[in-house]
Amino acid sequence: MLLPTCRDGLLALFVCVAWSCADARADFHAGVAAYDAGDIELAVAEWRAGADEGDARAQTALGNAYSTGLAVTVDHRVASEWYRQAAEQGNAAAQYSLALNYAAGLGVEKNLPKAVELLQAAAARHEVRAQFELALRYEKGNGVLSDARRATRWYLAAAEQGHVIAQMVVAERIEEGRGIEADLMAAYSWYLVASRRDETFARQVAGALGRLEKVLAPEEIARGRDRAESWLRLHP
Repeated sequence: MLLPTCRDGLLALFVCVAWSCADARADFHAGVAAYDAGDIELAVAEWRAGADEGDARAQTALGNAYSTGLAVTVDHRVASEWYRQAAEQGNAAAQYSLALNYAAGLGVEKNLPKAVELLQAAAARHEVRAQFELALRYEKGNGVLSDARRATRWYLAAAEQGHVIAQMVVAERIEEGRGIEADLMAAYSWYLVASRRDETFARQVAGALGRLEKVLAPEEIARGRDRAESWLRLHP
């Protein structure tokens, strides 16, 4: 799923996911520049050089290359090893990707507890995809005990970072009081935020907005709109 905080396309996968480690190194940025220029083989070569030197972002990007077959043969075992090295340095994107591999048994032995542990570590570092994945798992009881409150907590965390589907889901949960105290004005605000992000989502939440506008007082609608506009101004 593409995140609204990253650029569209493959570049988001190879660049946005790798920004969670502190100091940049030349090889990583050289790889990004080569990717932007369309020289994929050079990009991967630059990331490999950085990865060999211990740059967690380059390791994550190289793991992505092996996961997707970008100028190399797909090899989930090699990808997982690069993710592991970056994850041990605290790279949240690598922790998320390695968690998915443990959950699916891609390149590593399937291990749901380890997957959840890595997702929790990444989510705590504000990796929005990990937050959304954790929310789904707590909602469905997949690898963890079902917990409506924790599910809503992580949906809300992802929503606040701009994850549009999380915004729609959290609006529904707040409206219905699932895992959180019901608050129709807050639900209205999140539906409105989601509707402004994408035309497809606008159509999906139109019914909910109309439903709530029939039960909310005019001043509540105004406050809900103000809250939505405030969020949108802070997250252009």
